[in-house]
Order: sequence, then structure tokens, then C-alpha cells
Amino acid sequence: MKAKQRQSGVDCLRLLQWLEPLGAQVRDARQIRLLREVFSQQYELDNSEPKPVKLHATGVIQSPHDPEAQWSAKGHGVQKKSWVDYKVQVAESLGRRPILRQPTSLPLL
Repeated sequence: MKAKQRQSGVDCLRLLQWLEPLGAQVRDARQIRLLREVFSQQYELDNSEPKPVKLHATGVIQSPHDPEAQWSAKGHGVQKKSWVDYKVQVAESLGRRPILRQPTSLPLL
């Protein structure tokens, strides 16, 4: 697995270097910007060679297929569950105040 991860980093770096001299329309396309961002979050360069990052910061892209999905974990030990997806928090109140009828979303921190 680690060998495939290293090879993916090498291949991605070579592709990004190959794209660099091309015109801005290709080089700055949405998919290429996303690839560049994923590469910079998943790898760090050590003597011009990509090395997988050992510890990821919060908010990094987990899947280029859905860049807004976030990683989350719950529990500890064998009870620990982790996933990449969206997280929703729901609160309910039964008072005199009107109930929120339209869902809102806030960015994850």
C-alpha cells in the first residue's frame, strides 16, 4: 500500500510539472486546481520527491470526487467509527418560539 501511495505521489507530481508550461486555460482549470490542492494536502516534497503526509490537518480534501465532504470520527478503541461524508446536527425546541422550517448549513471547522 505504501509503495502505491508513493508512486501515486510521483505520478501526480510529474503530471503537475508537465502541465506547468501549458497555457493558463489548461493549467488553471478547475480540475487541475483541485488536483494541485489535493497533492499539496496529501504530500510534502523532500528533496524534490513527494512523501505522504503523516498527520493531516482538519479540513483537508478527503475525496476529489466530493471536495466538500469531511472526515469525522466518533468513539474510542474498538468502538471508534470514522467516515468521510457530511455531518448534520439537529436540535429541537418545543417552546413558544417558531420552529425552524428551513434547514441551514454551516461550514465545518
